[in-house]
Amino acid sequence: NNHMNNSKYLEYIMEVLPDNLEISEFECVYRKQIPLGEKINISYGEGMCRIKNSNNELNFLLKIK
Repeated sequence: NNHMNNSKYLEYIMEVLPDNLEISEFECVYRKQIPLGEKINISYGEGMCRIKNSNNELNFLLKIK
């Protein structure tokens, strides 16, 4: 399909989350596929982790509770 497998999204996010973060519940929101080779930006703040593409479009959102 020439896009990143959805399971990889969480692997990449785990690399940026604080080690001491306690997660009791979370929600995954898939917005748009990420093509293979696409440069991505992963950010965490305000209880959410975001993956955006090189055009700053939101591809994936993880809501943490």
